[in-house]
Amino acid sequence: MKGKLEFDLPEDNDSFKLAQRGSAYFSFLFDLDQTLRDWLKYKHQFKSPGEVMEKIREMIAEGIEIDDIE
Repeated sequence: MKGKLEFDLPEDNDSFKLAQRGSAYFSFLFDLDQTLRDWLKYKHQFKSPGEVMEKIREMIAEGIEIDDIE
């Protein structure tokens, strides 16, 4: 059995990029989940929910390339 994805480029460029990077996004989300699990299990250094959210946003910005997807 085979699966095949086809995109009409350039109009489907964003969908193409998302499909092309799917495994990298999954890997990033898995790593982020493990980090959050560790923070919950072994404590963390954050003093407020805002600090946690800022750190997660920073990790997302560093971990995945979403700037060129609309």
